[in-house]
Order: sequence, then C-alpha cells, then structure tokens
Amino acid sequence: MLLPADTQLVGLDVCADYQAWHKGRRRYVVWYIEIDDKLVSQCCQEYQRLFDDILTPGYHRQWHITLFVNGFLVDEPYYDDDCTASQIDAQIQAVQALNLSPFGLTLDRIDGFLNSLFIAIHPTDTLLKIRQALSVIKPEIAPSDYHPHITLGFYRSSFSSGDVLPLLTPLQTRDIDFRVKTLTVGYYDPNQLQGQLTALYRISLSPTLENDSC
Repeated sequence: MLLPADTQLVGLDVCADYQAWHKGRRRYVVWYIEIDDKLVSQCCQEYQRLFDDILTPGYHRQWHITLFVNGFLVDEPYYDDDCTASQIDAQIQAVQALNLSPFGLTLDRIDGFLNSLFIAIHPTDTLLKIRQALSVIKPEIAPSDYHPHITLGFYRSSFSSGDVLPLLTPLQTRDIDFRVKTLTVGYYDPNQLQGQLTALYRISLSPTLENDSC
C-alpha cells in the first residue's frame, strides 16, 4: 500500500490553482497506454462509483496508464519542464527501434497517492524498457519511483488518510489480464485538471505509426 497512514491528503479544492505551475502553457505531454479493454474499463467504472463520496465529480480523462511525463510542448524551450516536437519525434523513433510485440498487463490492488485513488498495475520489464528508451532522449519531469496505475479520480477534499485507508483495505481487485497493442503520446490542458487527453501520435506495436495530429 502506497498511501501512508495518518497523513493529510490533498483535495482538488486545494490544488486547483496551477497558474504558477503552467505559466500560460497549454499542452502538457505524457506517454501513456490507452485502456480499450472492455472488462478493465468496467472495473474502473465500478470502483469509481464505489468511491463517489470521496472523489471529485467530473473526471473526464480516459482510462489510461501513464508511461512517462515529458512536460509542456513548446516551440522554443525555456523552462526545465518544457519539451519540443523534435524530442517527441526522437522518442517515437527510439520506441519503434525496440520492435516491441503486444504485451500483457494485469490489474493489481486499489491504492492511493496523496491526491488521487488508483488501480495499481503489476510492474513489468517491458514498461521499464519503454521508460528507459524515452528517458535517453529527454529526462522525465519530476522523476520518482514509477508505479504503473490507472487513476480513478482526485480527492474532493483534504481528507485524512486514516479515513480513506479503511475503505481500501478490505477490497479485493480481480486479477484481470489485458493486452497492450498501442502506445500513445499526447497531452492535456493543465487548465482542465480532470479534462481529456488528446493523442498526438499512436505507435502500433506491430509497429506502424499512426499520426493523429501535429
């Protein structure tokens, strides 16, 4: 369990003002795995409803697993958390060079960070290999220990973890296996903290590149 005991959690009502963070920039780029497995999506929806009392309503972001955080997409980098289109292009080439085949992942336990609840994913060497290839091109923004997961939503208020942990402990998630056939790089608007992800590129693990937008 990652959620620490006896800790004040961070509600979305507290962390909603990110003006100092995004500095007017509008596209925050991440690499991610889109969840298109019907059973996994149903499981996420069920758990999101189960925790409706503690999660902020209006979470519209697609179910996904974040692979790597690039930062803000800009024409000319200025801040440490900026990234460029040329860096993304180089990352795409690096991932394609891995010649990955579709691979499997498995749902794990329900857990939480200080600001959100999630379903953990069993870590695999393939995920670490992808992250390593991406980081060679550009260091990850605010890197920390990587815990693959599917976010269920952000806390609606600054609860105590002592109030949330008893809700998580008795739950038993189903060990649902699913296949990953595509990797995506895209962005969200930091002004919309629960807004949707917009895909920039999708890489088929065949591999064939699909370009959605520039």
